[in-house]
Amino acid sequence: SRALTTQHKLDQLEKQRELLAKKKLQNRASSGIQMKSDAGNSGIKTLVDSGDDDDDDDESDDEAAPVQAFTATDRGATISGGKAKPAMSNAEKKLASLGLSSEVEDEAAPVQAFTATDRGATISGGKAKPAMSNTEKKLASLGLSSEVDAEEPPKANKPQAAEAAAAAKGPAKDKEREEEEEDSDDDGAAGAPAVQLGSNIKEFVMTTIPKSQQQPVQCYIKRVRTGLQKLWPYYVLYSQDPDKFLLSGRRRKKNKQSTYLISTDEKDLSRKSDNYTGKVKSNFVGTMFTMYDSGGNPTRLQDGQEVRTELGIVQYDRNVLGTNGPRKMQVFLPPTDKRGQREVMQPTRIEDCMASRAGKDNTFIKLMNKTPRWNESLGAFCLNFQGRVTVASVKNFQLVDERDQDRIVLQFGKCDDDTFTMDYSYPLCALQAFAICLTSFDHKLACE
Repeated sequence: SRALTTQHKLDQLEKQRELLAKKKLQNRASSGIQMKSDAGNSGIKTLVDSGDDDDDDDESDDEAAPVQAFTATDRGATISGGKAKPAMSNAEKKLASLGLSSEVEDEAAPVQAFTATDRGATISGGKAKPAMSNTEKKLASLGLSSEVDAEEPPKANKPQAAEAAAAAKGPAKDKEREEEEEDSDDDGAAGAPAVQLGSNIKEFVMTTIPKSQQQPVQCYIKRVRTGLQKLWPYYVLYSQDPDKFLLSGRRRKKNKQSTYLISTDEKDLSRKSDNYTGKVKSNFVGTMFTMYDSGGNPTRLQDGQEVRTELGIVQYDRNVLGTNGPRKMQVFLPPTDKRGQREVMQPTRIEDCMASRAGKDNTFIKLMNKTPRWNESLGAFCLNFQGRVTVASVKNFQLVDERDQDRIVLQFGKCDDDTFTMDYSYPLCALQAFAICLTSFDHKLACE
């Protein structure tokens, strides 16, 4: 019986609330609230009757409404000609279709500061739940949804649309054709697979890094000069991740010109070995070095031997005055596309060699060393090696592309007495990068 009594009282309270709500709506309707549709803005304006006959005056519609100040909480407000015209939300359109006002008698909640990413939203469990507006609360109290059917956009006139498409068709095609010509190499570079270190080391060290591979290949070089190798050290290149042997190189002892042989075996550095991969050879004064693969000299070819392929040249500027300072170097490489396909250059005449054509042939890729800056506090020239180099040395350098000097192609620097880092990227292969670094170890009469 107590439960029935309580339920009866709750039903009476609910009926009283409904009666009060209906009375409020009737009082508001009797106060003269009128809804007029604005055909120009395809929206609804709320006009409050002040008791005068201004609504019957033709000039009342032409007069501009006073500008109302609004804060960041005025949702959907758009400013045009110094007037704030708030756009109607879905809930306001719903109320307008029922002939009701969007105003409520509840006290306005205090305005809270917010950023652009959390406007009126409470974040819970990684999802944002937008707070309900006054209009949405009004609809919720009446048991109605704030969603309305979206209006279909006006259909364009078919003849006009056809004329506009025909007018824009020509320039659009020309623009697309230009973009295709400019980005033809980019499409090929995007499809080029990243170079991976596998079991075939010789194939890896001869493969050029594609331009689509953004991260450089990080390696380090160990200088071995113990025992009998103290006067004639040899150099060993390892990849850093994974830590794996790649190449070794040493200078030939009986040559008048500096010549470094490069092999894929750490101990076998003979030129007649199958592990022989290439070499880098200098001129007499040590200002120019030429990089070759394992081919033979075209003037002394043996049976079944191919002509050697030039992989690039390295030029050092002469230091005529003998002043102390950083070295200046330039590197010229054969033309290489963005997929890493290098043009094969096998000259048989001196005038066809890269050393003779450097500076004249614009098809070569030109690299130049990044100029270091003088640091007053340290009293030395400095370069930013991103923590990869820790010891100052005249051998340290960074090579950048002449056409894109913000991208570092090769950087080489000293970490301790016999350890050096070598990081390389497009358009170099491991053999080219290692050969360039070997030229930095060599003593140069005209440059020191």
